[in-house]
Amino acid sequence: MNVCAVIVTYNNRFNLLKEVIESLFKSDITGVIVVDNNSEAESRNRLKNLEEKNASKLKVIYLDENTGSAGGYSRGLKEFFRDEACDFVWLLDDDNVPEEGSLEVLKTFWQGLNEKDKESSVALLSSRPGREIYKTAVLQNKPDLVIGSMDGFLGFSIKGFFLRSLSHNSENNAVGAKGDLSHGNVSASYYGGLFFQKKLLDKIGYPNEDLFLYTDDTEYSNRIVRMGGRIIVLFNSRITDIDEKWFQPEDRATFLKLPLMNQTNKHRYYYQIRNRVYFEKFILNRHRLSYKLNKFLYLVILKLVLWMNKNKLNGRIISLAVGDGLKGNLGKKDTAYFN
Repeated sequence: MNVCAVIVTYNNRFNLLKEVIESLFKSDITGVIVVDNNSEAESRNRLKNLEEKNASKLKVIYLDENTGSAGGYSRGLKEFFRDEACDFVWLLDDDNVPEEGSLEVLKTFWQGLNEKDKESSVALLSSRPGREIYKTAVLQNKPDLVIGSMDGFLGFSIKGFFLRSLSHNSENNAVGAKGDLSHGNVSASYYGGLFFQKKLLDKIGYPNEDLFLYTDDTEYSNRIVRMGGRIIVLFNSRITDIDEKWFQPEDRATFLKLPLMNQTNKHRYYYQIRNRVYFEKFILNRHRLSYKLNKFLYLVILKLVLWMNKNKLNGRIISLAVGDGLKGNLGKKDTAYFN
């Protein structure tokens, strides 16, 4: 099995990226494709030096602008598709260090998977510490848990709120009873750890570059399931996130999913809200009346919270993001758009 890794990097993250690449070189990887999403000069120069020293296994695509995670992975996957030496792809973030043997776990599982047309319908997923919702989804046999309520607005569902306590207790009991479960189905995933055969691209295509940042990985991976395939997460194939500052434990979510309110970068804040609203309305919306009720309640309560905190900037960005998401007004926005 010829497996190539695709990694997207940006800013000044060479030290993290180098650790990921070195761990891959220690495994049975065929090649590594890195998309440099217009990173800073220091990082880019060091990456060029690393590429020169490892020309047989490392190929870097240097972009002149940051195209976001959607654009970066789209570019990397297109390069992978053209590379005749690569049959399988393993997507990784630039801070995802695979544990020793994780690639072999993926290969062994794939080879033992007796499923018709698996090349064009199945993706595997390495697990990442802290993403407990994936294990819960498998333990409870509820693959959709990883994408949230089907009638929720920005993840908020009045029904889900009242059932949260009961659900939390049942999840804990399930983990205690079946904590050794090795794999299972989920309905979506992050980019980092996703593993599939080249033929799958003929069916699902490439990430939606108009999403730019946030939820693009969820929408992209969920296409596999929407088109009749499945994603199997393997808990024995593990990836460590070495950039801990980006990790926010899932159990910090509040009544209105208020970790959103902590975003100081208004660009990221905007994309996070807009894309989730778009995904919920145009992709997940299966319960229109309850969805509208959840949207109304969320926005009423949110306006009250913003008024109490006198947070006018967040209020304006939220209104802009929600409106664009509901209209399907996507694409990368320039700085003037937020002023």
